[in-house]
Amino acid sequence: MKSEYGCCCICESTQNVNNLIQLDYKVESESGWGCVQCGLKAEGAIAIICDACFDKHGKSEDLEAKIKLLMNGIKRIPAPPVAARVPHEHDLSRHPEFSGLITED
Repeated sequence: MKSEYGCCCICESTQNVNNLIQLDYKVESESGWGCVQCGLKAEGAIAIICDACFDKHGKSEDLEAKIKLLMNGIKRIPAPPVAARVPHEHDLSRHPEFSGLITED
């Protein structure tokens, strides 16, 4: 079935594109992921993956390496090189569900 989400960010297929992936780095985008709980701005990278690519790469450690494109509203933008990625992470001290699980290094 053709997807309403556009093309897969790995193979660029438009069939069965159903798997949303939130990545742990920032991206200049019109729409990214964020967190109301800890105040993380909606700057996180998002990729959408077709079922075939998710079945093939979804459990592998190199899934992120396979992602060529990122979501930017309804358009796609190139994924930045690994060396240029800026971390985008939750402030776990502001997440009560992690209370008692956070340890100081």
